[in-house]
Amino acid sequence: MSWPILGAVIAILIIVLLAVFILKLKKSGWKQAIDYKNYFIMGVIWLPFGMMMALIFENSAGMVFAAMGAVYLAIGLKNRDKWGKPQKVTAQKNKVIVTVVAVSIMIAALGVIAFMLFNAK
Repeated sequence: MSWPILGAVIAILIIVLLAVFILKLKKSGWKQAIDYKNYFIMGVIWLPFGMMMALIFENSAGMVFAAMGAVYLAIGLKNRDKWGKPQKVTAQKNKVIVTVVAVSIMIAALGVIAFMLFNAK
């Protein structure tokens, strides 16, 4: 089995596991508190990772990771006054969080697939 096919299979498995995870969360409810400092930290990690990936491998998939990092960084900085103070999650906010997490993971999986397909030899 070639590497691009193996990468695609792994990405599809991740997406299926994500769908199962989301369904379980919807049934049980999300009882988490939000700490916006974590969004900032994720942004600090993802933004340079995506930029390096785009520059080193000359691949547009890295820009997807950089864009996700920029979004997380912006969310964290926008809510800087709430750092270290867990926020209660309303039902509406819960839906937004689940959607953002799901879309982020799917974009990451698609980025990995694109990376493997464009760099297949």
